Amino acid sequence: MRRVLESQGLRVFDVQELPTHGGSLRVFACHRGASHAETEAVAALLGRKVAAGLIDLASYDAYTARVVEVKEKTWEFLIGARRGGKLVCGYGAPAKGNTFLNYCGIGRDHLAFTVDRNPASRTRCCQAPVSRSFLSRRFPAAGRTMF
Repeated sequence: MRRVLESQGLRVFDVQELPTHGGSLRVFACHRGASHAETEAVAALLGRKVAAGLIDLASYDAYTARVVEVKEKTWEFLIGARRGGKLVCGYGAPAKGNTFLNYCGIGRDHLAFTVDRNPASRTRCCQAPVSRSFLSRRFPAAGRTMF
């Protein structure tokens, strides 16, 4: 991100690490000539990135290979489950889940439905969302205990 900002005449002067979604960054940037002093948090984060090998492209190439492997193994599981007459459904994490489903190209043919405790997520975020009444009819015990 630093390189992108610098290419536009901006510079990072502070960064905050947030717990959101398992770890997020709030980056503070200003015009290159602004008087904001760079905080120690910027150098500390950059140092951890360097130590973890996240500065060179080889790390990201390896990550890409792992992502592709997860996609392929997921498809193998789904195809095997379908051939075995099993029903696969999803639960929770609708936004992150949909990112994964869309990347993998997984649709209703392989994922029967999804459920989530949040009523808003059931109608806006989930693929093939279902209602409590559907679950009660299809899975009597689950329909009573999941919501």
